[in-house]
Amino acid sequence: MVYIETAIATLTSLAKTIHQWPVFTQYSHAVTFFGGMVLLLMLLVFLSALVRIWRLLTKGDIIYADKGRGSRIFKNPVYRVQAKPDLLRRVSTGIQLVEYKGREKGFYDSDWAEALTAALSVRGEGIKVTQVMLRNKTQSKIKHLPESDRELFALVESDINVTRMAASNQPIAFATQFQKCQGCGFYQKCTKRYRAAS
Repeated sequence: MVYIETAIATLTSLAKTIHQWPVFTQYSHAVTFFGGMVLLLMLLVFLSALVRIWRLLTKGDIIYADKGRGSRIFKNPVYRVQAKPDLLRRVSTGIQLVEYKGREKGFYDSDWAEALTAALSVRGEGIKVTQVMLRNKTQSKIKHLPESDRELFALVESDINVTRMAASNQPIAFATQFQKCQGCGFYQKCTKRYRAAS
């Protein structure tokens, strides 16, 4: 608000200065109308620029959006991970990765692990993701990421190892809650072999 008030004061002062120029004094009524129109036009241009800046700071410019089949898959060969995030956008603090969840509310540890692994994958292609956001139908939460890829990997290393074990049919520790176990991407494979959920 302070910026808008300052801009209005500056534009008003400019209009008064223009109004006092000798060339305009003999046509004061026309100049007042003309000056008002110029002031209004300048104010509209300034406000539209402010709106654009606000959108950039809050929403961000979209860099990438998952459009389904055929969308780009990001790979990090150093940490041997790959992912297809829902959205990447530029925000005031850098690059934000967004993961959408279809549920009404709540976020699980596995949601964060997925988002952090996706961020690590994107970083592998030279895009420095600085934060991740999880969104569901009613909530959103942001987590700022460590600068170092090694530190980021340390946050998800155990989850990545468990996923690799499950994918290669190795026995893994089961989820303590049946609903979490049932929601696992390897649920069918796991229950056929280990009868995990009972």
